[in-house]
Amino acid sequence: EENKENGQVEERQLPKQQWALLEFEKPVTCPKFCLVIGSKLDTDIHANTCRLAFHGILLHGMEEKNYTEESLPKLKVYKMKHKEGQVERLSDDYSVIGRSLFKKETNIQMFVGLKVKLSTGEEGVIEGGFGQSGKFKVRILHGVKPETKALLTAISKKKPKAGKGDSAKEDESNKVDSAHPVHITLLFKRYIFDSQKKMIQS
Repeated sequence: EENKENGQVEERQLPKQQWALLEFEKPVTCPKFCLVIGSKLDTDIHANTCRLAFHGILLHGMEEKNYTEESLPKLKVYKMKHKEGQVERLSDDYSVIGRSLFKKETNIQMFVGLKVKLSTGEEGVIEGGFGQSGKFKVRILHGVKPETKALLTAISKKKPKAGKGDSAKEDESNKVDSAHPVHITLLFKRYIFDSQKKMIQS
């Protein structure tokens, strides 16, 4: 009975419809709405297994030679991208300075205007870069919460001041900073056939 229930749960979770893009090395003639069957031809014909991989109906065929530029971008196939950094310090009541979200060589200007969320609940927008080391400024739309301010202030006070060349103190500072960090999360879609690699948020 337990296996039967698990099977029913898995069946309910499966999507009712799935779509696939099929690309071939050479053109294949195929009428619209024809039945398409995919087989695993490399499977041993004597093995007691089904060789059918999938089946479905052809909805659209691509006839253009440059279909990768003309037709594929119309397919809204995307991947969800997730990036995470940390709040380094409080700038004022409506902004914070973040780090570890981007690499030093990243063009942060491409991310300006994208929405982010703090692990403490606040929502904000990336305003631009801060310095030359990949840090950035986030505008908190409804202001930083009092409890978040208290947390960031406490972290800032615990961080020892490091002098030039004092790597030991700097390492210790990073340890203290990462003890109770406030994380910054950036989520966006990237359409895989978009040549401009735009970042889309809903």
